[in-house]
Amino acid sequence: MGAVYVGNSTDIEPDETIVGNSWHVQKKVPWPTLTRRLQFYIDHPFHQELGEVLPVHKDNPRIGGDYPLQMTGGHNRWSIHAAWRDHKPLLRLQRGEPVIFTNASDAESRGIRDGDRVRVYNDLGEFEIQTAVSPALKPGQVVIYHAWEPFMFKGHHSYQSLTPSPLNPIQLAGGYFHLQPMVLMQSPGCSDRGTRVDVEKARF
Repeated sequence: MGAVYVGNSTDIEPDETIVGNSWHVQKKVPWPTLTRRLQFYIDHPFHQELGEVLPVHKDNPRIGGDYPLQMTGGHNRWSIHAAWRDHKPLLRLQRGEPVIFTNASDAESRGIRDGDRVRVYNDLGEFEIQTAVSPALKPGQVVIYHAWEPFMFKGHHSYQSLTPSPLNPIQLAGGYFHLQPMVLMQSPGCSDRGTRVDVEKARF
């Protein structure tokens, strides 16, 4: 079993729900951890030094600069990755171009209305995008869902221009089977999901 499949650990049967890790729970196959059991406490010296021997909340660092809004992301709800962005039934569920969701009170205080083009910026760069004003977001948050390609933005400057993606130092720990960080696997989430930005109406 390779690292890519360690999260599955299950038999895939026709007409049956896929339940991850059933080998360990039902068949009692040892877990691929140092203790061979389901393990939350990690007594690795580097985890101890950083205060992360157990799962712990830490506020996002103010990456991008000292700005009032936190730009987060998520898996797109209106397409199946970028390849299916132009699928006709899915096009009826979205605006056909990149949008950033903005809290209604944050938008009002900046003179921004739904559908306006806005400039999103921080210390790293800027990009222009249409805004979708929503009361569902908490104040101080803006959300842009993934899979918008840079060529869809003015000057090919997308939200990726603003996300520094600093290294999380805990990713330098190793030596346990389940602590072998690789690209996109077995590593803590990147903190680029909390990039600091501000938003203003775009100047034409």
